[in-house]
Amino acid sequence: MGETLLEKKKTRYNLSLSGGFALFDKKLVVNMTINDILKTNEFIDYRRYANYEIKHEYYPDDTYFCLNIKYNP
Repeated sequence: MGETLLEKKKTRYNLSLSGGFALFDKKLVVNMTINDILKTNEFIDYRRYANYEIKHEYYPDDTYFCLNIKYNP
């Protein structure tokens, strides 16, 4: 009789927001990006091999805010 490896992965996806606008006849350009607003990016891995059960939870910290301001003379 052989052994069986059972693996199940559960993932969630993050919510990101990006946008921009221009002012003064497109001389001033502002862009904004926000990544993982709700802090929901995670990875859960369930593994079972014979009598062993393993649960691996991974919570990366990839929340950031980026603001770009550009002036064209």
